[in-house]
Amino acid sequence: MDTDNPELAGLPPADLLEELDWLSIQTTIFRAALELQVWKKMASGANSAQQIAQENGWDITGTCRLLDALCSMKLLDKDERGYQFAPIAKAYLIAGTPNYMGDLLLADMGWEGNGKLADAIRTGTRPIVSDWTSGGIAAHWASYEAPSRLRPEKAIEGKAEIWRQLDIAATEGLRVLDVACGSASMTLALANQNPGVLLTLNDWPAVVEGALAVAEKLGLKRQVTSLPGDIHTVDFGKNQYDLIWIGDFLHFLGPEQIVKILKKLNRALVLGGVLVVSETVVDEARRETRWLLGSLWLFGVSAEGNLYTPSEWTYFLKQADFVDPVPVSKEGGLPIWFKASKL
Repeated sequence: MDTDNPELAGLPPADLLEELDWLSIQTTIFRAALELQVWKKMASGANSAQQIAQENGWDITGTCRLLDALCSMKLLDKDERGYQFAPIAKAYLIAGTPNYMGDLLLADMGWEGNGKLADAIRTGTRPIVSDWTSGGIAAHWASYEAPSRLRPEKAIEGKAEIWRQLDIAATEGLRVLDVACGSASMTLALANQNPGVLLTLNDWPAVVEGALAVAEKLGLKRQVTSLPGDIHTVDFGKNQYDLIWIGDFLHFLGPEQIVKILKKLNRALVLGGVLVVSETVVDEARRETRWLLGSLWLFGVSAEGNLYTPSEWTYFLKQADFVDPVPVSKEGGLPIWFKASKL
């Protein structure tokens, strides 16, 4: 028997490879469903494979198997009446609705140009399809924040504790700039603690519009002003803010551009002001964290982006004339926030 062969006895199981293979199958099925806009077809009232296939000229066998597969993935449900929406699909996967996330998901699934990653690694050509730091992708980023727009209270839940961990208080008259704000959940959570906190939100116009909608639902819109525009060209002014927050954006840039943006933010702070950079980081050896997958993703979707180590972030901040950068971790893991001052 093979189990008696000492060379074979030491071989690891292939579980990981089988898991990756199964994940690729699920992703392919989900992508096909998005491209076919299955949930939009159902929104018109169709609830059987036969009806959906007939109305759209699809193959009945393929349609049935696709819908059943989506049931197994918890993206559809099925009962005696036929196929039904799963709650998450009804909220985010009906094309044409305000909270539709399908375009973003499709763009993310196609980040490597449908099989072009190997060629890009050979040649160094990047980005592969489109640059995710360009304004042309703004609508996708706006759709990424759909969950926050639907449930703003949930979006800011737990964020006050993060501010306490950072030792930053919501003091009266605090002037805060949120750069590349997304849904602005972090800074809105700060404003929620004190009506005297004043926020300025920066991002592409479509994204800022979504953040303002979140602020309005939280009853905080009167504390908020907007400063839409590209981070590279927008004028943040000089000595304007007591606190600047920038979350999960700078990794799309190379080191030189990062330092340039950080210097721009330094100028916008008052003396004694504080910058907080929230980032996804990788371990110093670039060996252990699962986020190393994101580093290759950034190779495909940006011209120079990468995920950086804690020591690299400390270096960037010092190069931008910030004083004593302090890495702050969550539950003893890798730091995800870097707090620095302008003195």
